[in-house]
Amino acid sequence: MDAQTKFCRLRDAIEQSGAEFFRMALWQDGAYFAHEFLPMSACSNLYSISKVLTSTGVGLAYDEGLLKLEDPIVKYLGNHVPEEADPKIREVTVRHLLTQTSGIGQGSLFEADRYLGTGEDWIARVRGRAMPHQPGTVFTYDNGNYYMLSCIVEKVTELPLDRFLKTTLFRRMGIREFAWERCPLEHTMGATGCYMGLEDLNKIGRLYALGGSYEGRQLLSREWVEMAAAPYPNTSGTPYGFGFSSRPSGDFFCGGAHNQFLYISPAQKIAVAIQGYDDTQQMDQLIEQAIGD
Repeated sequence: MDAQTKFCRLRDAIEQSGAEFFRMALWQDGAYFAHEFLPMSACSNLYSISKVLTSTGVGLAYDEGLLKLEDPIVKYLGNHVPEEADPKIREVTVRHLLTQTSGIGQGSLFEADRYLGTGEDWIARVRGRAMPHQPGTVFTYDNGNYYMLSCIVEKVTELPLDRFLKTTLFRRMGIREFAWERCPLEHTMGATGCYMGLEDLNKIGRLYALGGSYEGRQLLSREWVEMAAAPYPNTSGTPYGFGFSSRPSGDFFCGGAHNQFLYISPAQKIAVAIQGYDDTQQMDQLIEQAIGD
């Protein structure tokens, strides 16, 4: 089945689902197709797909030897750890933040609570939380983890995450129009709040579909792509890697609030990007069925 046929099948499946979407795009091995269901602005909030961009920034820093996955986060953020913080905070590593296994019992820095807390130091705020679990064991979805990853990238590269990605990756991929929410201290939010257009979002999917290569240039190591897509073991059984969730087929994806979706099939060299304003569940299954041969 060719790329256009898969695109049409997916477009029809989305329309028949009754879910509300703005637009979608499918790329397969050089062929690109897009469809607009409803008109909207050129760039929209990716919500939690922003986490994949942050983990990509961590990967670029990793590839340059600027950090290691087993580095304790206090190596970079120690000045922000409150005195009353749980001692287990010193066991939390970069890998634990990426895999959402930092030991906390409840996530934070979501839209409902992000600007309700006191103080401008969000790092101290999220690291002062209770840690009922041993780091590396229990999956707890958290915006705070990916915010801290953004701050770590800024620490090791001496550039805010958004500028680091712009200079080291986005320009090379022709991604020129994007914006990202910042915290009160001007650190890139990391976990959410990145605004980007459909085709540029699809380009991120292409990068991962081709093992870190884009238009013949290896921009991100294959090692990082494989680690990012692989599910990290935890007691909850959640198939979560570095911002991605995985399918049994070997495909992987990332979803954001209100039907933002990025789906990647390395075996088929397919990247699907969707932007919407609904909260339909199980989009990964719908996409996998539509693009399957």
